[in-house]
Amino acid sequence: MESRIANILTWVRRMGHGCPVGTLSLELVKFDTAPLADPSLVGAAYQQGIREGMEIREYLLHKWQRRCAYCQ
Repeated sequence: MESRIANILTWVRRMGHGCPVGTLSLELVKFDTAPLADPSLVGAAYQQGIREGMEIREYLLHKWQRRCAYCQ
């Protein structure tokens, strides 16, 4: 976290030399890597994904090899 803040402040200082900076706005987003893994995913196939139709309980049982997540 400290590195991220230091990096932002460094760029603000660099940009501030050319023009005054009055306010800052930062947008933190997550990057979706699914299109990188399978570029053929488009439209409905992209929205449904590989787990389309799988119930959440079944997905979690599969994810934790049908063992308690707390006891592992």
